[in-house]
Amino acid sequence: MVNDHNCDVLLPKQVFLEEPLFQYPLADSKKFYTIIMVDPDAPPQLDGEFYLHMLKSNIPGLALKGKESVKTVGIDYRGYKAPTPPRGTGPHRYMSLLYEQSDGNNFLPTVPSSRSRFTLGNWLRDKNLCGPVAATQFRVQY
Repeated sequence: MVNDHNCDVLLPKQVFLEEPLFQYPLADSKKFYTIIMVDPDAPPQLDGEFYLHMLKSNIPGLALKGKESVKTVGIDYRGYKAPTPPRGTGPHRYMSLLYEQSDGNNFLPTVPSSRSRFTLGNWLRDKNLCGPVAATQFRVQY
């Protein structure tokens, strides 16, 4: 698990073959959350574009507090795609962003048609999400 003790360290990609466990002890048990995981270093992205590794919403705050696995709750829109940076592209940053949903558990986002060239800023517009309220980053190299 990536936490405040090992955030932004270079980790072997094998650590993330399966969807990571997300926990947020400060989550409000009565609210719902969305997790987005992106890679800003995946070619051929332009500024503001990312490779989308995960989009999951309607995650109960209680689950994020560690009471149950986030892997089994919420609505998974794109499925988890493990980090696989191409050879010769150097270390890639993988950012996990947690947003609080203003509309309770009624958040039904538009699903990006492609994982590649995902424009996070445009996607977030008019979504009624607060945050990110928490974020973490790890790095992986081929």
